[in-house]
Amino acid sequence: MNRSREGDFGEKRAMTEEARQLTMLLARVSSGLHRAREHELRPLGIPLMHYAVLYILGIEDGPLTPAEISRKLLRRHQGVLQLLGRMEKQGYVTVQRGPRKGGPVKVVMTDKGKEALDLAWEREQAVADIFSSLSEQERGTLKAYLERLCDRAYGVSSRPMLP
Repeated sequence: MNRSREGDFGEKRAMTEEARQLTMLLARVSSGLHRAREHELRPLGIPLMHYAVLYILGIEDGPLTPAEISRKLLRRHQGVLQLLGRMEKQGYVTVQRGPRKGGPVKVVMTDKGKEALDLAWEREQAVADIFSSLSEQERGTLKAYLERLCDRAYGVSSRPMLP
């Protein structure tokens, strides 16, 4: 009886170590992808988080609320409000307030924001180069695995759409 408990503990410990290693690998890949994209965006004068907001707005059919943007970017609401305030001052987005006080707020990409997003998309190559080290089938398999992990980590209904 004691032996089976030790066996279970050993398996759990091995799984925990493997989970740590996988977590570190995922963090390194994520960091590398972010650095590669930042390197491409820097000459354009577009910070990565500005690009992330513009990307989210660019792939949606209409304006989004700050709360929706926060969820999709996995960022705190207050931080996104501050980011949107800076982006509005720089002319990338317009924050449209509803007709009544406390009503719904929508974020709309401006023409300047669309131009910046188009320019960023034209210069997008580094991340594609990184993923080109995998075959199309391997990328599909990786995507399926990452979606499964996302579902487990966040729950299917709250899976964010990240840039």
